[in-house]
Amino acid sequence: MRLQARELLWLALLATVLVHNTEELIGDLPGWNQQHQLIPGPLLNDPALFGAAVVALSVLGVLVTWIAVRQRPEWSTPALATVAVVMLLNALSHLAFSMVSASYTPGMLTAAALVLPVSVLTVGWLYRGRSRGRHSAGSPQGNTAPSPC
Repeated sequence: MRLQARELLWLALLATVLVHNTEELIGDLPGWNQQHQLIPGPLLNDPALFGAAVVALSVLGVLVTWIAVRQRPEWSTPALATVAVVMLLNALSHLAFSMVSASYTPGMLTAAALVLPVSVLTVGWLYRGRSRGRHSAGSPQGNTAPSPC
């Protein structure tokens, strides 16, 4: 199976998310939040709950990416756009919390170096394709580059 642009973006986004999730876990994002009290709610104040959520979302990400790349279902393009936008917002939140707290927020390094560029690249590619009528949600072959003719 030859991977096309959409499938490569799925794989790049998955790799980015997994590395980012690892930085959040290793950096103890719940511990940072308990110290700074910037993000309300139980998820980011309970290390065990946060760890379970990150692992569950990572496993879900692997499964969704595998299906999107192998089977190329109709929902692949809108799902890719959704994941890219959610991760873009996540990256921006890490940068904002780091500025507000004047401290390193666990996840900020990968947010700036990986998540932000890969998410912007993905959204841009999807937007350009949509404006040109390519890579529609229902067409698994709709994500190919135009011919040089």
